[in-house]
Amino acid sequence: IMLGAMLAASYCKAWWPFVICYALLFPLGIGIVYWVPIVSGWEWFPQKRGAVAGAVVAGYGLGAFFFGFLTTAIANPNNIRPHSKLKDGDTYFPDEVAKNVPKMFRICLCFWVVLCAIGIFTVQRNPRYVQEEK
Repeated sequence: IMLGAMLAASYCKAWWPFVICYALLFPLGIGIVYWVPIVSGWEWFPQKRGAVAGAVVAGYGLGAFFFGFLTTAIANPNNIRPHSKLKDGDTYFPDEVAKNVPKMFRICLCFWVVLCAIGIFTVQRNPRYVQEEK
């Protein structure tokens, strides 16, 4: 869901389809995959559940921190400030920056595909718990 929503958002030309993809489906996908490393970590370290959850949440936060710099470098490499004012006082970026946003989504998507693949192949359940469930 997460990767497909980001890809779809990068091709949206209208506001509401973009909102559905980027603000509803993308976070839904993140929420679904959020629990996988936490639960897997709890099975491997049952006495350290708080530390495991903290480490996973910190990892998500660090990812957002680093991707913030990456997305800015891609979408706004010249560090252009928003300058056009709307009636309500809000400002927005010029077309030079706005036109880079779909490309930024697609580049980040490539990174996320790689990171998801690493997660798929490295996060595993504790075999002891799997055996108990059978």
